[in-house]
Amino acid sequence: MILPGVLVLIALLYSTVGIVGNAAEMNSWLYWLTIGLYLLLAFTLFMRRPYLRINKNWVYTTKYNRDRLLEAGNIKKIKVSRKKIMIVPKIKDANWVFYRTRNLFDTTAMGDRLEQFAHTHNVPFERE
Repeated sequence: MILPGVLVLIALLYSTVGIVGNAAEMNSWLYWLTIGLYLLLAFTLFMRRPYLRINKNWVYTTKYNRDRLLEAGNIKKIKVSRKKIMIVPKIKDANWVFYRTRNLFDTTAMGDRLEQFAHTHNVPFERE
């Protein structure tokens, strides 16, 4: 949510400079196309927020425009609280953290589904 907001602010700043300034290069179609592309990128990043897909044997997410897959055998533990969900992998990789406030996740529903997944695959599960 932060990066799309910054991109919208940059687009608004550029458009304000384009409206106030009367230079010929600021009123060209390419200048306004750039502003439109900033807004399109902000919209795309806002709509493509990270998510968590839970399958039979693995969990899947997209973070930072990368697809990540983690099998049940490679999960060290799962921590669930009211404000966040953390999946700790056994391999040397960053923890997967899903925040309720930052990305507007329904952490209670995700926690219930992850508890079933952890129980099925004997993954340590902690609820705070």
